[in-house]
Amino acid sequence: MHWCPVCNEFPATTKDYLTHLHSPGHHKMAAAHMEAPWHSVPCMNERFPNYPSAPTKRTPIRGLQFFVPSTAWYCKLCDQFIGDLHCASAHLESIVHSKNYTNFVEQNPHWETDWMSDRQKAFEKSRANAKMEEKPQYTAHTITFCKDGFHTKTQKDSPPPTSST
Repeated sequence: MHWCPVCNEFPATTKDYLTHLHSPGHHKMAAAHMEAPWHSVPCMNERFPNYPSAPTKRTPIRGLQFFVPSTAWYCKLCDQFIGDLHCASAHLESIVHSKNYTNFVEQNPHWETDWMSDRQKAFEKSRANAKMEEKPQYTAHTITFCKDGFHTKTQKDSPPPTSST
C-alpha cells in the first residue's frame, strides 16, 4: 500500500518507504518541489534583539560544536520531527498520530479514496511500462535458397535461438 508519488515508486514495507525518502534518487526527484512545512511553525527560541542602527561587530556563535547532523523525517500531520527509523516506526504506530490521521480524514472525507485512486492509476501505469521493458522482441529468420536467390521468412515473437552444446 506504500507509494511515493514524487518518484512513482511502490516500496513493499514501511521501512522500505522511509528509507526511500532518504535515497539519492528521491532527493533528486524531489528537489524541484522540496517541502519545508516546519518553516511556517513559529520558532520557539527567543533571539537576541537586533538594532539596525547599532554598529555591527562579528561575534562567534557559541555552542555550534553541539550540533549533530541527522537525516530525519517531519510528520506534517503531527508537526513533529522524527530523528531515526526506530522513532519513525514508533511514531507511525502512536495514538497521537492515529488520532491526527482520523481527524484529518474526518475533515477531508474523500482524501483516502482519492489517494487510493491516484495510487492505483500510477501502479497500473508502472506495471504496464515494466511489462513493455521486460519483454524483448525476438525475430526468427528462416533463410532458404532457391534457384532465383535467397528468400527470408520472418516470424515475430518466437523465442530466442538456443545454442545446443
